[in-house]
Amino acid sequence: MKLRLLPFITDLGARQMALDEALLELAERPTLRIYGWSEPTLSLGYFQDYGRIHASLPDQDPPAIVRRITGGGAIWHEHEVTYCLVGRRGADGIPADARMLYGRLHRAILTAIGRHGREPVDIALQPHTTGDRRYH
Repeated sequence: MKLRLLPFITDLGARQMALDEALLELAERPTLRIYGWSEPTLSLGYFQDYGRIHASLPDQDPPAIVRRITGGGAIWHEHEVTYCLVGRRGADGIPADARMLYGRLHRAILTAIGRHGREPVDIALQPHTTGDRRYH
């Protein structure tokens, strides 16, 4: 799989989600975007109830909240690196099965970490946490 790699940026969560959505709509070939968060942000999955989650947050200093275009649960973003991979499953060298794709991508990330002199951690993919309800 040959990917177009976009430059790393750190920005507000709303802008990051807008860029992910634009990439999904406009990318003409497999593209990987890796990015950081400029402020603590809670991202909600596409199907999560914003009102219920917002009501459970503290009134004082609530975090920025954004909605992802993918499913899944709420994720706290702060001191991390996030990626967005866009491509056609089953084409351009991208596996049709999401679990195979995640496995290949995560192994590539671990290999890259090792090449930069870091000790890669052992990660195990949980089959019940992969995939996305919106695109099945």
